[in-house]
Amino acid sequence: GQIVSFAFLATLGSLGNDVVEQLPPPNVLSKQISETWSKLEQTVNRDGLPMQHRFLVAEARERGIRWQRILRRPALLHFGSGRHWRRLELTTTDRTGYLAATTAAKKPRATALMQMMAVPVPVQFQVNTVEQALAAANKIGYPVVTKPMSGNRGRGVSANLKNDPELRVGFQRAAAINKTVLVEDFIVGEDYRVLVIDGECVAAVKRVPPSVVGDGTLSVRRLIDKANANRFRPDGLPRILSPLPDDDEAKRIMAKSGWDLSSVPPEGTRVYLRSVANGGSTEDVTAHIHPDNAMAAVRAAQVLGVDVAGADFISPDIT
Repeated sequence: GQIVSFAFLATLGSLGNDVVEQLPPPNVLSKQISETWSKLEQTVNRDGLPMQHRFLVAEARERGIRWQRILRRPALLHFGSGRHWRRLELTTTDRTGYLAATTAAKKPRATALMQMMAVPVPVQFQVNTVEQALAAANKIGYPVVTKPMSGNRGRGVSANLKNDPELRVGFQRAAAINKTVLVEDFIVGEDYRVLVIDGECVAAVKRVPPSVVGDGTLSVRRLIDKANANRFRPDGLPRILSPLPDDDEAKRIMAKSGWDLSSVPPEGTRVYLRSVANGGSTEDVTAHIHPDNAMAAVRAAQVLGVDVAGADFISPDIT
């Protein structure tokens, strides 16, 4: 919308000085445009559908399925009519049991249940102090992962921590989200998200952590700035990707591989800014996932009792 606004103003300007002279001064005009878009954003955030619901509504319209919004907060949608109706609140459906939803949301409970049912999960300890975290890491053996007991989108998660100083930093990041921190065994491999619906593996993506790829000319800082100038999704979906970070955590991750913000990586070399995939990019691998791996994800969803599940799957090669 902002691009269209400025393109429109540029078109007006090209018509001649008599038109330009009737416009407000550039600084006033820019302020007016910014204020207008700020109001529009506030309106959308207040009245608009969550991103997940926009996709579902678009698909329903394409298929001729009637839908209506029952509530704005929480955003509750009703699809279809007759015996085929369904209701949805974000990723929770009318068939998602209360116990299943609460179990999936609590990492220790979900881990314990899957361990009992022989679904492979990392070794895990709950801790509340740095000293307890150090003791847990020594029991597990480095490298380890630290994460808050509750939370999503990878907030506060630190992976591949190789020594006590790194663990202390990871603990503080996790504790800032939740006072109870989980210390887990670090599993070597690529990060995948497998989508399971009603006991069937319907999609899988490889999740690439936030990173930049060198061109042999620009520094890491310039590559980040260039990437952040255009964070539209490559798959064409309307969601904007989160800005690539250049904070202390990014510097720590880069330093492990010998990079810093002033480094100029060779062409084709990927420099990671995070150790976890949240906020990065994805690659569709649905056609390549091995049936046994797909079944493992289905098994995890069945053990938890959830009808719609995104299973995080670590594997050196999901094929």
